[in-house]
Amino acid sequence: MKILVIDDNQTNIDSALSLLSDHDVTTISSFNEFEKMHHEKKDFLKEYDAVLTDLFMPFEDSMRSMVPEYTAGELVPFGTSVVFLALQEGVRYIGMCTDGGHHAHPLLWAMDMSGYSKDKEVFKIGNSTFCICNASDSRGRYPKHNDGKNWLYVLNRLQECL
Repeated sequence: MKILVIDDNQTNIDSALSLLSDHDVTTISSFNEFEKMHHEKKDFLKEYDAVLTDLFMPFEDSMRSMVPEYTAGELVPFGTSVVFLALQEGVRYIGMCTDGGHHAHPLLWAMDMSGYSKDKEVFKIGNSTFCICNASDSRGRYPKHNDGKNWLYVLNRLQECL
């Protein structure tokens, strides 16, 4: 399977490369890098069977002309844009994983309120299967890998729900 992983944390990238070694994995370490790839080739996501992304990634100085009120390093839920683009391109498996608790950001609180963390984390949307996982799950449902995100768990959850 051809998989794209987007995460700004090197531990999470290493986890993806280790756990998904049986697959053809491409990694991107920032939303800015993702945006450049999308700008160069609008439909590049169609090349992938799965797109696995972090939810929050840092705002970068190079983005300041677009949104001057943000500061470099500020965490922004860029993963949602990745998910929307992957859905538009019809990527079969789309996983988004965060490691922030619901006290860390209003978006995470709202997602908790919607019930995604109560074994309702997988959704069928058109021809795509979408999964959202929280790596900081205190109930122990989510197995970590060497302190990084367990991207294999996310992929398996997606494949279980065909």
